[in-house]
Amino acid sequence: MRFLPEAKPWNIPPSLLPTARAWATYVRNDLLSVAAQTIFFSSLSILGKCELRFDTAHDFGNWLTGRRTIKKLAKELGGATFGDALRSVRRTVPPLSDWDLADHEFQLSYDCMSRFGEIDDEATASVAIGRGIQSLVLLAARVDAQVPEYDASLLADEFLKGYPVNLQSFRRHALNEWQSLSIPSLVGWLVRDWGINTHLRIALRKLRQNPQATFRVQPTEQGLLVEDEVPPPVPTNPRLRQGIQVLRDLGCIMESGPESTPALTSLGQSLLAGVVGE
Repeated sequence: MRFLPEAKPWNIPPSLLPTARAWATYVRNDLLSVAAQTIFFSSLSILGKCELRFDTAHDFGNWLTGRRTIKKLAKELGGATFGDALRSVRRTVPPLSDWDLADHEFQLSYDCMSRFGEIDDEATASVAIGRGIQSLVLLAARVDAQVPEYDASLLADEFLKGYPVNLQSFRRHALNEWQSLSIPSLVGWLVRDWGINTHLRIALRKLRQNPQATFRVQPTEQGLLVEDEVPPPVPTNPRLRQGIQVLRDLGCIMESGPESTPALTSLGQSLLAGVVGE
């Protein structure tokens, strides 16, 4: 069963279920992305204001692990290790249908973005990092070991190798090596491996194709340096506007005015009926 906001059941025609599953994967991937961005960008806020020198991501991650504000997160997350926190959340995981609950992953994702906007020191940055970790714990609690994260027809394994922060790698880490990591050690791991090191690899790869650098942090002779402006965590653009424009160009939808909701034309209704078998 799938649900709309306010836990309203959404009955999807069988022919459209594969599309619904693909969108569910997209949304889950987006929630993971926002959580990872929040942890990484919040750590850069701390790094940018720190007067200490860190030559590597490993150095900074280890230092962050020992900070009092980061150590406090274990108590807030309900467990000393990621595995402890995960077992605790599994006992109280909110129903997937109740989008509006404060501890639902949708609301946690919004809270991640909100908390990042409130950062002005190490303490508030650590709070945002905590929200990111909380999101990861809840996403891990939703993992169904019997269902693959990506349908084979959606993404090839070769593609995922270039983007290590994905649902497949998340499942592997969350159900294995992260289990025994203390919460501070997990923060250090995420900042180092999924944060700085992954960012540098992707930014270098982009530089081969685009002369405009996208580095948010760079290794220099003075150690790791953060760019002046750290971007906020944001969800990806699902390209819905482009899809709607295609339907409009094909004459499948029309609007009576600039503020009106698109409505199906007779052609659009005919094509939809053909898809759903009506």
